[in-house]
Amino acid sequence: MTKNSVFSTTLLLAACALTPVLLTGCGGGSDTTTSQTTPSQMQTLNGVAATGKPFVGKVVAVNAQGDVSAPVDIAVDGSFSVTLPAGAPYLIKAYSADAAATLYSYAASASVDGQINITQLTTAAVLNATANVNLETLFNNWAKRPAIVNDEAMLKAATQVVFNLNSEMIRLGLTTEQINTLNVFTVSFSPVAGDVFDLLLDNVSVDVSCGVLVCNASYKLLGQTLVWSSVVDPTKFNLSFNVNTALGLPVILLGNYTRTLTTTILGQDTVLTAQRVGKPLSKIGFCYSNYLKNTLAVTGTILQCDFNGKIGTFSGTTAAGASYSSRVVYSGSTVVIGL
Repeated sequence: MTKNSVFSTTLLLAACALTPVLLTGCGGGSDTTTSQTTPSQMQTLNGVAATGKPFVGKVVAVNAQGDVSAPVDIAVDGSFSVTLPAGAPYLIKAYSADAAATLYSYAASASVDGQINITQLTTAAVLNATANVNLETLFNNWAKRPAIVNDEAMLKAATQVVFNLNSEMIRLGLTTEQINTLNVFTVSFSPVAGDVFDLLLDNVSVDVSCGVLVCNASYKLLGQTLVWSSVVDPTKFNLSFNVNTALGLPVILLGNYTRTLTTTILGQDTVLTAQRVGKPLSKIGFCYSNYLKNTLAVTGTILQCDFNGKIGTFSGTTAAGASYSSRVVYSGSTVVIGL
């Protein structure tokens, strides 16, 4: 049996295990063993739902134990923040008010502090990782998913998405390093004009139709049908659910925020205020991109950094060796332009 046929068989077994009541002849399914959480152990998932423009609707998530969050509205800039009992991995769903459009995504234990994307590409990756199982069934039975539906399977599926869109990414100007490390689940981007990854979403459509058991997907690039290949050499890619600092993709929202930066050095505070500025969507955009260096003119060494979507903190030593701490507060609202 070839490597590809082994992988295909494994995915088929995953689909069988996900729908043990509906499918016959699969030989049964297996449940994963998950730990219990207390109500005080909560996890907030922050991210962006978009298809080339911000997705209009709500987001809901389910954890490994089957606990489902309350639906939350997606903001006008595509950002969302949903809280539920902790327990990775998480499956996330964005849906329109009339349920005519639905997107899915996956959050691994190593990525919940970064930006989590819900796009047509993450939907394709979830489908690829689960042998096109019915995604609503997958969501409703997430606690009973087989053990092989895990981080590794999702990373392989994300690699498959990148592989199939490699040529278009090159055309849009992404470097080989950016492409080979681009995880569609976690790459930082903003659904605004000028963002390269957002432009990729503009150019790619994934149409999904689901029956009782499985879904079928058709892919188009710039309006032309794309033959979706499952023959991927994963050794050419280095995808991870950990934060990747080398992408250098745009991560800043156009907006109408007031930014107040307070820096403390040797007990003295310096306050700088800027009007009508954008803000990062996530901790990745604030801490791990070039935002602090290029936008806030931070030099020296950064030793600590955090960001919750509205308030960022960081500390370190200046180029002259003095210790400092800084706090950035964003107030106002987002005005998305140029879409």
